[in-house]
Amino acid sequence: MVKLSRKRSASKRRTSLKSKSKKRSASPKTVSGYCVKCRKGRTMSKPKLVITKNKRRMMRGKCPVCGTTMTRFVKK
Repeated sequence: MVKLSRKRSASKRRTSLKSKSKKRSASPKTVSGYCVKCRKGRTMSKPKLVITKNKRRMMRGKCPVCGTTMTRFVKK
């Protein structure tokens, strides 16, 4: 029987951690979203691009009227 080693070398672990921590800083000026509190579609103020745990891209910002956090998933 051949044993398969599941351990990775330290250098491979470091490079994989670096690639996961990449964050994109570019964000468009105007992003529309739906405010749950106001129940209306509004333009987000201070939108930021966020990567979720399951690697989906999402814009997160504030509602300009009530200040509630708004989110919207975006395409790649």
